[in-house]
Amino acid sequence: MALSLELACSVLTLDSGSSAETAAQRITPALLILDEHLLDRRARDLGTRLHRVTGLEQVPTLLINADVPVPSQSQSYPTRFLSTSWKMEELYAAVHVLLGHPS
Repeated sequence: MALSLELACSVLTLDSGSSAETAAQRITPALLILDEHLLDRRARDLGTRLHRVTGLEQVPTLLINADVPVPSQSQSYPTRFLSTSWKMEELYAAVHVLLGHPS
C-alpha cells in the first residue's frame, strides 16, 4: 500500500516465487521487488528465472533483506539491494532510482 501511494501506481503483491513466475507470463512489470525470505525459493534464483522471460530481460530489480553480492558481469538489468535493516525512505529512494524518477 505504501508503494502504491508513494508512486501513484498499481502494485501486485504475490506470496511465492511460483506465483510470481505465473504472473510473469501475463504481465510486464516496470519493477521487480523480490524478498530474499521467500518461502519456496531464493529471491536471486527467482530473479534470474524471471529475467529469462521474454519482455522481462531488462526489468529493474530490487532485492530486499539481502546481502550485497559481488557485482556480476553477466547481469544485464539494473539491480539494487537493501539489507535486513532497511527503512521505508531507503526503499522509496531505491525504487525511484531504479525507475529513473528524479529524487
